[in-house]
Amino acid sequence: MSEGGVFENLKKTEEEQDEKDARVQPLLAKKGQTSEETDSGLGWIIVFASFFNHVMFFGINLSFGVIYVFLLEYFDTKRGYTAWIGSIPTGLLSIVAPVTGVLTDKYGCRTVTLIGAVIATSGFVISSFATSIDYLYISYGVLVGIGLGLMYLPSKVIVNQYMKKRRSLANGICSSGGGAGMMAFSTMFQMLHTAYGLRGMFLISGAVVLNAAVCGSLYRPKKQGQRKTSPVSEGIWTGLKTVALLDLVDLENLGKGLGLMMFLQGFSGFISSPLGEEKTD
Repeated sequence: MSEGGVFENLKKTEEEQDEKDARVQPLLAKKGQTSEETDSGLGWIIVFASFFNHVMFFGINLSFGVIYVFLLEYFDTKRGYTAWIGSIPTGLLSIVAPVTGVLTDKYGCRTVTLIGAVIATSGFVISSFATSIDYLYISYGVLVGIGLGLMYLPSKVIVNQYMKKRRSLANGICSSGGGAGMMAFSTMFQMLHTAYGLRGMFLISGAVVLNAAVCGSLYRPKKQGQRKTSPVSEGIWTGLKTVALLDLVDLENLGKGLGLMMFLQGFSGFISSPLGEEKTD
């Protein structure tokens, strides 16, 4: 099928869905199941909660360069070995996405985010007792990586569930948290290390990351009746640009769809990490 034909079919599908929503909404209104939460004040509260969680997981990952220098000085190890501590959570952030998608669809965004915040916090706290680089592979690399991965996907899904007309703006606000987080956490790591040393930096950073649980608690699940009676199949979401997926993934399966694409992205980045060809100082 030609490119023009694909987009004509996509446009036709969207028009049919709009007509379907127009017919269904009056019926839902009579049953008290309107989509009043969509683009409402609650939706914007969730957007800003998601923004702060984006500050957390992107700020931590993108600021590892600051921690990297501290680890080199403290443990006096080779650069390649130390670099793996930052590569592992960066890869796991996306590699755990398929599992996170399934858990999100089953248990909801709030529950998965709270679990992720606790796991990431535990990773930072345990890292404060590290005695070697190998220790940090598990405490910081694996635990923090899994925790951030569990926090990331629900923060994307919940915004797409609550925002429709202004979905692009909402996703843009959330994504801007990555840049804000990089600046905030880089400065925070530097200041904490200067004042409290490496172990104190990890411990206090764990307390900061635990605030993601507060933001996650605002991810109120939508009523199950709404999701069954009024699915939205617009086919245009952040990260879902592949035409083949547009006909297969609707809002009900958004967690699984985003999870699959994030897995492929994370896996490709993970295998490109340094594989032992280290340069000696």
